[in-house]
Amino acid sequence: MYFIATIISNNGEAITKIVEAATRDGALNKLDCPAERLVSLRKKAAFDFANLSVKRKKKPNKEAQVIFLQILSGLLRSGRSSQDAVRRLLGAMKSRIKVAKGELTGKYEVSEILEALEFDSSAVIMAQVGEDTSNLPEMLSKASQNIMNYLKIREDMWKGVRTGGIYFTLGIAIFIGLPLFIAPEMTKLLAKKQIILPINIATDILLILNHIYINFWWAILAALGSITVFNKVVWTFLKPFPFFRSIHEFQKNMRGLTFLVAYRPLYEAGINTDRALRLIRENAGKSMRLILDEMIKQIALGADISDVLNTEHWPIAIRDGFIGFAGLDAEQRMVVIDQQIETLSLDLKVVGRQIGSTFNMMGTVLIVLSIASAAIGFYLPLLSMSSAGGL
Repeated sequence: MYFIATIISNNGEAITKIVEAATRDGALNKLDCPAERLVSLRKKAAFDFANLSVKRKKKPNKEAQVIFLQILSGLLRSGRSSQDAVRRLLGAMKSRIKVAKGELTGKYEVSEILEALEFDSSAVIMAQVGEDTSNLPEMLSKASQNIMNYLKIREDMWKGVRTGGIYFTLGIAIFIGLPLFIAPEMTKLLAKKQIILPINIATDILLILNHIYINFWWAILAALGSITVFNKVVWTFLKPFPFFRSIHEFQKNMRGLTFLVAYRPLYEAGINTDRALRLIRENAGKSMRLILDEMIKQIALGADISDVLNTEHWPIAIRDGFIGFAGLDAEQRMVVIDQQIETLSLDLKVVGRQIGSTFNMMGTVLIVLSIASAAIGFYLPLLSMSSAGGL
């Protein structure tokens, strides 16, 4: 069985500990705590979350994690035990954080519960540090703030690109859709011998595009598939061009910012570089994992974090900013990391706006060309035919 003990720590704060023992006396012996510091000791049954949910389909999103961690921190500050706080909070957030039957059975530490629920690895680590230092509420609050900062940065850096991407997608859709809609009508009119339809080059373009879309769609799909398969070769060819160079710079800055935002709380929590890289790797994508694997190998050979970040995979801001990082004290290192995060955030906003503006311009051009082609190649001939008495 398990016992919950509330004791006074060395710094005068009330903390909660879980002890597994057969009897109350056994629990007291395991606590190894002076009697004057023991506030209470009571028996606790194992967690039973069976009624919360039958199945958890996926891990909670970042927004749900932020809310959960922040509220949990507040509940712990108010004096609730961690087990009671987690139980109540999971019950209140069961629509956003689903728990499978038996998934949390035997889980007593908050860090264990967060890990079982597949929370962000930085939140799990900071919860572990908070438990070890009897400062769990503050560390959970920091974990929540860290994830929230990441969400804000991600939203800011994609804002400009997203708007431009919408215009570009709309332009492509109109560029493809108008010929598919107009050309069949033009073909029907041209087939009528009693009608003389004065066509022009815009009409020919619409008919040709429709012919390509209808008869050679497979070639278009094959070309797109080849680009996908041989994307590295294609990207190597395109990178030198200004627009694609901006996209490449955006990718590097985004990779660097994602890394630093994940690395900062782990470093602040006292996690060594090797373990921090491995934890970041758990939530990384395929390309990022390959980079981190190489970094982990170099760290194992004795390299410093500034050495493994000085490669072409990372933006200049990080490569230059981490020079001499090993010679700084802990406080100075945190300043460097924060400065790099701020620098990359600003760079991403600027480059993101540039890319978004280019996409916006291309989308606008496609829309204007499509509408102009439809007006000149379809509606103008119809008006000419009507004025000539052809209808």
